[in-house]
Amino acid sequence: MKRRFVKTGFCLLLAICSALVLLWVRSHYLADGIFWKTEHTEFRIVSSTGAALLIGRRPLPSSQFPKYVGLGYTRQPPHDLLERIAPMRSRATIDWGWRRVGLAIVTGQTRTEDYWCAMLPYWVIIFVLSLALWPRRLWCAHRRWHRRKHGRCVHCGYDLRASIDRCPECGRPTSKTAASNLSAP
Repeated sequence: MKRRFVKTGFCLLLAICSALVLLWVRSHYLADGIFWKTEHTEFRIVSSTGAALLIGRRPLPSSQFPKYVGLGYTRQPPHDLLERIAPMRSRATIDWGWRRVGLAIVTGQTRTEDYWCAMLPYWVIIFVLSLALWPRRLWCAHRRWHRRKHGRCVHCGYDLRASIDRCPECGRPTSKTAASNLSAP
């Protein structure tokens, strides 16, 4: 049961990484956005020019957003949103914390609203998610090495001291290393 759960999680993570690669390529041709708007806040997730942008807006006390409330979808030509936002807004600051890797945060204020925008490149998201794939691979390689070293079946872990040709548990042929470890005192 545990093995099935781990394999399902591995496949799901691989599918997510593959979908993110497709979004990354698509973001250079088309900018998509999903937004959630209430009377007091707006939150957007925009995919444009190889990055995912998280945008939040909040009206100042003297103004209100339009009464539209709910979930929406936008589509537009791709553009570098951070370069468009910062010069147009008054009192905007860009914090290029990690400029070389493409991470940035923009905060600012217009006459009617406060806003913030965080840019996260797709390659960073894919890299972080792919790091979750490596522990399983490393653990499996370590487990196989440990079993081979102690004269056990590489596949099921059965003790091979009594049999040299095949594993009595799973029926697979034993490796030469396991057989040589058995004969050593």
